Amino acid sequence: MKSKHSSGEGLIIAEYVNGDWREDESQPKGAWTVAVDSHGMPAFTAHTASRHIFHKQVSSGKWREIKVCAHYLAFGRNDVLYIMGCDGYVYLRRQPGDKVDKWVKIYNRKATHMSASKDALWIIDWDTRMPFKFDGKTKQFHQKGDKKAFWISAGVNGHAVITGNNDDEVYGWHEAENTWKSLGSSKVNVIAVGR
Repeated sequence: MKSKHSSGEGLIIAEYVNGDWREDESQPKGAWTVAVDSHGMPAFTAHTASRHIFHKQVSSGKWREIKVCAHYLAFGRNDVLYIMGCDGYVYLRRQPGDKVDKWVKIYNRKATHMSASKDALWIIDWDTRMPFKFDGKTKQFHQKGDKKAFWISAGVNGHAVITGNNDDEVYGWHEAENTWKSLGSSKVNVIAVGR
């Protein structure tokens, strides 16, 4: 996201192509948070009171409004859309091709943040500030390590990085050692993991 949207609310989505940032003039609302599906098509939560989702369609290039209130969104395996709703609970969208969106709550406690990749879904629990990872076999979230987190970003092969809740430093998850390891002492606000 590069600059303010023409509506005055939220930001414009821009794509970096051949050394240049290209803003998407068709973006219908200012963005709050952004995710990109496996086709490279953006989706965002609107920076408006409704917090609806807008997803650019690969077939038409047009934006589809999904009328659900969400703070965060992320695409998982097979472009399953996960959201952290405005109520703080985590949901997944069932039957994304249907005209009516059906949302299923997948965690019975509130989250402060969530992130997904094709390999994993991670959340930060509201009450404990601990990172939890979703187990697709048991359909349950399991706490990972004992490091409280502020922000989380899911990566490849089920890994994730977090910023510490009180120190704003970056930590990476090491599954084999069942622990979060420091990735340096730099202070950061927001993190993202690419492929």
